[in-house]
Amino acid sequence: MKISKIGTGGVYNIDQVKNKPEVKRSQYEKKAGEQVRISVKGEIERYKEMIRRIPEVREEKVRQIREAILQGNYRIEPEKVSRRMIEDFILGAK
Repeated sequence: MKISKIGTGGVYNIDQVKNKPEVKRSQYEKKAGEQVRISVKGEIERYKEMIRRIPEVREEKVRQIREAILQGNYRIEPEKVSRRMIEDFILGAK
């Protein structure tokens, strides 16, 4: 959104605008049965595309684990693994 004419010449108090004779008050009031719809479809599509671009494999994490295995520093925590397996099974995760 572009904002222009900031200053005393371009910004008005809403009451000043409503009370001007050439501006009808009904222009600012919602009529009975009128609905306001806001479309965010474009925003949703943009975020979906951003998500599609994220690699499924976290390459940096894989590199760190690979290095730790090669150096003999990688330790598996059986409690964490089993907890996650049970959570995935219960929640139906893949």
